[in-house]
Amino acid sequence: MAETIRGLTVEISADASKFNKQMSAVRKDAKSSQTELNALQKSLQLEFDDKKFAQAQKVAQNAIDETAERVDLLKQRLAYLEENNSADTSHYRKIQSELAQAELEAQQLHDRLESINAMKFENIANNVNKVGNGLSNVGKALTPISASAGAALTGLGAMGIKAAATGAEIDDLSLRFDVSAEKIQEWQYIATQTGVDVEVFNKALIKARASMLDLATGTENNSSKSMNSL
Repeated sequence: MAETIRGLTVEISADASKFNKQMSAVRKDAKSSQTELNALQKSLQLEFDDKKFAQAQKVAQNAIDETAERVDLLKQRLAYLEENNSADTSHYRKIQSELAQAELEAQQLHDRLESINAMKFENIANNVNKVGNGLSNVGKALTPISASAGAALTGLGAMGIKAAATGAEIDDLSLRFDVSAEKIQEWQYIATQTGVDVEVFNKALIKARASMLDLATGTENNSSKSMNSL
């Protein structure tokens, strides 16, 4: 009776020496995969890259699958030893210890995959912040955001320009984008200064946020494809 893991054959019914040797090759292969995963994850932490992100996901998932197969193999070995009255041996206890370690590795790999997946959301959030900062910079270039800007905001109605938004609309956008209500009003003011209708601007913000969420969750549509091409 034999099992194969990533091209490596392990005989469940082999003697202790042969089984240990075969499992050593399996552990060495698993260590190689985890070394590659470590390098990819550190690289992503320094600078996010879509290709490296996809590769890190693939390597992490392969490592998880490989560890799950190793756990199953070790359980089969323990069952074989029990059936052959070899449970009270040092080899049996060694396999038990190795099984516990493999199960721990499997959980750690799941956690690492979740951490890698979170990097995509963090990168999107950073890009959103960059967009917001960019809008702020444009606003500063257009006019000093100070007392004069505040006067302009409060004077929109007197100038015959439609009010930026109701308090409820501003609060809703503030919650959606996790920024202050003042920041939303600042963006809206910049929009009016560039000739963009506030309602159009608000809808564009909401649509952009939805596209980012679709992109982050892997949902494909025209909007998410456009965002991914940026």
